[in-house]
Amino acid sequence: MRSRLGYKYDSKSLLRRLIRTKKPTVVFFNYLDFLLKYWDVVENAGVPVVCHVHGYDVMWDMRRPDDPYRELHEPNYAASAAQLLTSVNVIANSEFTKRQLLANGAPESNVHVKYFSADVEKEFADEAKYSGEARILFLGRLVDCKGPDLVIRAFDHAIGAGMNASLTIAGDGPLRVTCELLRQQSKSREKIHIVGSVSPLEAQKLRASHHIFTAHNRKGPITRQEEAFGVAFLEAMSAGLPVVAGRSGGVPEIVLDGNTGILVTPGDIEAHSRALLSLANCPAKREAMGNCAINLVRSKFSRDSERRRLLEIISIA
Repeated sequence: MRSRLGYKYDSKSLLRRLIRTKKPTVVFFNYLDFLLKYWDVVENAGVPVVCHVHGYDVMWDMRRPDDPYRELHEPNYAASAAQLLTSVNVIANSEFTKRQLLANGAPESNVHVKYFSADVEKEFADEAKYSGEARILFLGRLVDCKGPDLVIRAFDHAIGAGMNASLTIAGDGPLRVTCELLRQQSKSREKIHIVGSVSPLEAQKLRASHHIFTAHNRKGPITRQEEAFGVAFLEAMSAGLPVVAGRSGGVPEIVLDGNTGILVTPGDIEAHSRALLSLANCPAKREAMGNCAINLVRSKFSRDSERRRLLEIISIA
């Protein structure tokens, strides 16, 4: 690494110096694999350590998206993580993530669940959103655990069953080419729009202009990854969008089936199709679920709730 003045420095040496000179009361890390890299620095520093894990870092057998025979993590990653999990307080972003940690030997007393939060993007229902052609949005990485390819297949089924809707796929990733090919092969290709990566502002505009948010979450057949939390769902709900998704990972902790959206069995494309059709053809149902979604974000996933929970965890470290 290089300082602002151009001098090279070793990041571990810098961390040691900061701990020695700043005398922090807690050292906070994001991502378990990052903590492992610096564990030799903080292990005997005499300072409590808190690590916020996020998902991929607790998928112990995760594979690379371009090679299912090659592990994503370093050799012995799970075993090394198990050793340090007894010595640090860990923030899990969902109960699902907590179960992943406990399965690898973390003491339950060391694991604390803290959900992410979102600001409500929509104060009042826009009546225009509940009339005319339904606009369906997939927004996220194009990876196997989110199932954008299965979303396109489900959309095709629903169009064939009489759904009046369009589909926007926003994002990029290893399945981009697969999605483009599926679009080309679809009889409904003119209703499917693949727009690539978008900025946060563009993402907000997409949520504001669409009616339904969807993904087809499952355990990735290539990567073996599952959705640990799903910030994209939370942001969609904050915009008043009902969600259709696969019942996988931490998704059921955010999307309440029958209340803020509809969850389907992973791999069941026909069920996904029926869920999209039921919402697209019933504006009143979309509106009711969207309002429930906003209320849930306000009551359970507010910024104040997350801030209080974070300070509570740090105080007991």
